[in-house]
Amino acid sequence: MPVKSATEAEMFEFPFEEKSILIGKTEWRFRELSVQENDDCADAAKDKEGRINGRTMMRLTIIASSVEPKITPELLAKMPTRIYGKIYDVVNDLANPDTLDDEKTPEGVVDENAGNA
Repeated sequence: MPVKSATEAEMFEFPFEEKSILIGKTEWRFRELSVQENDDCADAAKDKEGRINGRTMMRLTIIASSVEPKITPELLAKMPTRIYGKIYDVVNDLANPDTLDDEKTPEGVVDENAGNA
């Protein structure tokens, strides 16, 4: 089951983060997934009993997150483990809410913690 990518409109409306890493002489770019893309990866990683295989889900997430060069299942399967581990860390960081820029509060939104130092 292919994972549907976020549309250009969705990526324009929300600030999808991207990260790049250098592996050898190639820059590899990855982007944050939408909630729907994440759900699609989870659904595609379910076994017959409906349990999510975490390893499969992460691999599908890496494939869906890849921007340039685009990673295929075949390419991912051939990667050395240390390169896979580096990519795993980057893609995992893109889903980490702690990386959001807390200093920027959108216009019209009240920061309840402002001034409570």
